[in-house]
Formats: sequence, C-alpha cells, structure tokens
Amino acid sequence: MDFFTIRIFLFIFIKSSCHSLSISPFTHGVLCDVTDKLSIGCSHNATTHLGNHSIVECVAFCVSNSSCIGASLDEYHQCFLHYKCPELPSCLVENKNHRYMRKYCIHGTWNSVSHSCDCLDFTFGERCNQFLKTCKNLLTPDHVFGDHKMLIDTNGDVENPIPIYCHTKKPHSADVVLLRNEGKFNFNRSWEEYKYGFYIDANNLWTGLEAWHHLTVSGCTQMTAGVRFEGKPATGLMRAHEDFIVEDEATRYAFSFSSSTTKTRGSPPAYSYFGDCFAPVKKTSFSTWDSDNDGNNGTNCAANAGSAWWYSDCDNPCNLLGYGHSYWFTKPKPELMSLKGLDMDAHAQKIARFIIRLKCN
Repeated sequence: MDFFTIRIFLFIFIKSSCHSLSISPFTHGVLCDVTDKLSIGCSHNATTHLGNHSIVECVAFCVSNSSCIGASLDEYHQCFLHYKCPELPSCLVENKNHRYMRKYCIHGTWNSVSHSCDCLDFTFGERCNQFLKTCKNLLTPDHVFGDHKMLIDTNGDVENPIPIYCHTKKPHSADVVLLRNEGKFNFNRSWEEYKYGFYIDANNLWTGLEAWHHLTVSGCTQMTAGVRFEGKPATGLMRAHEDFIVEDEATRYAFSFSSSTTKTRGSPPAYSYFGDCFAPVKKTSFSTWDSDNDGNNGTNCAANAGSAWWYSDCDNPCNLLGYGHSYWFTKPKPELMSLKGLDMDAHAQKIARFIIRLKCN
C-alpha cells in the first residue's frame, strides 16, 4: 500500500451514533457522468435538510450503505452517493467539480483487524481489484470440480466485471456454460435479459451476450452446442464450431465461425445427429420479442416463435430455447424445442437439456 493511499484513509465518525467509531478506508478517485448516473439511479443526491456537508460526513453516509462504492461532494457541498453502474460505458464526461472518494476495497470489505481487504470470491489483489481471466484460472491444485458462478475481467474493466458460469471436471477441463435449458421454464425473455444473462437454476441459465462477445474476442473461440439425453451412461449429440466470434451490441451480436463438425457421446437415438443450427444464421442479428433485428421485414420472428435467437427469416429449424416435452400438447409448436437432425416427436421426451459451451484456448 503506497504512502499516498495511506495518507488519505478516512476514519469516519458515524454521526447517527455519537459513541461508535467505524473505520473504513477510502481513496481519491475519478468521477464521470454524474448526470447520466443520476438519471438511471446508480447515483443519488444524499444531501439532507441539515444543509451543507463535509466530505467526512458524505463518506460516512457511504460507509453506512453496503451497496455504495463511493461518495462525492460538489462545489455547493452537496453530497452524492455512487453505486455500480454497468449500463454506462467507461467515462464519457469527467466531473472535476466533484471531490470523489471511493471505497478502498473495490470488490471486498475492509478487515479492521488485519488492516487489509477481505476479497469476494474470484477476486484478488491488495484492493480486490483483479479478477480471473477465464474458467481455466480456477484449476488450482485444491480446486473443487463442478459448477461455479464467477466474475471475470477480460479487458481490464474492473468496474464492470462479467458474470459467467463455469463447469470444471477432471483432470483439467474448464468450460464457460453459455446455455443450459431443460425445457421446463420460460426462456422468452427481454433484450436486456439476453444481453446481461439470467439464471433460473443450475440447469436453466443463459450467460449474457455481452459475455459471449467479450469472451470470444479475447480468445475463447471453441463453441460446442449439444443435446444430452436422459439416463446413464450419458449420451448426447453435439456440434463443435471453430473460430466462433460474437461481435458487439452495435451489430446486435452477429456471429461468425470457420467450420463445424458433429460428434456423439455414448449411444444416442438411431439415425439422429445435431443439425447445423448456426450456419443458416451466420452474420445475422440476435432478436427478442422486444427487439426485432431479423431479416424479415414487417414480422418479428422472435415474437412469433416465442423464442429469442438469431433469425434470417422466420423459418428456423432449431429452437434450443423452447419448451420441452412436458409442454408438448399445451404450447404452440414454434415455442417447443426443436433440432434439425432429431425426430422431436419420437425423442423429445428423452431430452435432458440443451447445452452450449465455450472453451478458451
């Protein structure tokens, strides 16, 4: 810890309790985009009826709020509290008229006994300001194999780490789980949910398209889509894609890949294979019921099908996000699971789940 940081630690008296002392270190920081942050609720004016505040009082408000990451005082001595704000890009307008103090432990809490930060899971560093880069970083000698929810940092943006789901297995396999769908729940979600991801349970989840983009452009380009069937030993159908890249939101997460090959595991149903669900929609945009980006003028294919996906038109042979066999007679056919290469009427009841995984080089 450098001398400059030590000098600006603030030992804050919490005024709501005159006899208690809360020790919490803060350090100077750069503050950006206050107006935008106020408009979307990740900053708020905490000035009270008592009038002007000091920076010590303002930071005390932040200390008493576990979600607060920093406090600032403007030229009028108004106090503002600030929270994590993933909706905004990095620093468009720097607010030099604010004196900004941010919590020293960025992704952790201050331990007043050891005088150091106790970091959250998967973070490290003196200020808990570093993240693992990929799921492979989990494979330490004492690692517990299985599923792990974690935050990663692929591009040095410690303010907005990316939430992902990792699956590790012996001896040294570590994949990002992009999709698991048993067909039991509604995956017809909004654009924002598909952008940032959603988690229902360990077997029904979607890692956000922002994560797909950042992971693939940083070297995680081996994507495998598959279907796993009920029973043991495990059986399944898969298609592996090489050089799989998902572009950014400006393209509505269009993707590309160089080649794909089919694979099987165990003894799947006879005469079945994992058809090519991605080649027909390569370079198209992702669509949801509330964001129509398909190639069909006048019709929102995602809304019609009750399923988000990449669409070139509304005739999509694959629906990896649909309902499963328990809904076979209660939901319209476009909303049901489908896979080119598999007779769904004959085998849908055998499907355990659809899976999409990403492996990093």
